[in-house]
Amino acid sequence: MKEILTGVLMMLILFCNAQNHPKFSVQMAVGPSFPAGKFADKSLHSDTTSNPGGWAKPGLAVQLAIRYRVNKTSGITVQGGWQENHQDGSTLKESLITTYPTYHHYQVDAKTWKSGKILAGGYLIFPLPGNKIQIEPEVLAGVLKTSVPGYSYAAYNDSIRLGEPFPQNGSFSGRTLAWAFCYQAGANVNWKFNSKVFFLASLDFFHAAPSWSYTTYPFYPSADAAVHRKNEYAIEGVNLLVGTGYRF
Repeated sequence: MKEILTGVLMMLILFCNAQNHPKFSVQMAVGPSFPAGKFADKSLHSDTTSNPGGWAKPGLAVQLAIRYRVNKTSGITVQGGWQENHQDGSTLKESLITTYPTYHHYQVDAKTWKSGKILAGGYLIFPLPGNKIQIEPEVLAGVLKTSVPGYSYAAYNDSIRLGEPFPQNGSFSGRTLAWAFCYQAGANVNWKFNSKVFFLASLDFFHAAPSWSYTTYPFYPSADAAVHRKNEYAIEGVNLLVGTGYRF
């Protein structure tokens, strides 16, 4: 009986100690997402360009993570993220003005990039003196899902008169891309509010290259000379987020 009571007491002590030093935390952060590289490139391209620019503008990113502190210096994390980046159609509009200089009105409606990702990885823990602030560099990998957003354009005059050109318009409906490998590297800075609640700021760089594969027939209707092609879309940039977290 004495051994049982001793065992129960030890379990209670361990449980209380675990409550005073929680291993798990959940955190949510939001902030601007700044596209980089080809994702931000605004050069014109056709639907079959092998590595087209994304025309992406700065947008909004949201991140939700569950973290487990393995020991005093490291931990593991699972993270989900969502971001939206509007397309910049200014280059397309400038091309319309150059191509159709006699029109009075030019319109471009460029849709929005919407990307979701699921990542997992590890992080290190570097507490600063006073233990109120700690820096947590991290490296994660996983998958990203997105679709190429569509766009439409038009060049026209107020009315059609004899001798004036007819309106010009066109559109691209968008394209669904396959799941792609994604990696992310960055760091969190956490400020301890109390034993459970903390505030955070994070700076992360991410990269993925989802693709679309298709087959063309240059000598149609003959199928003997089929050409297999693949378009890759570089989705990359820097997210600067702020948020809060809860340890349990």
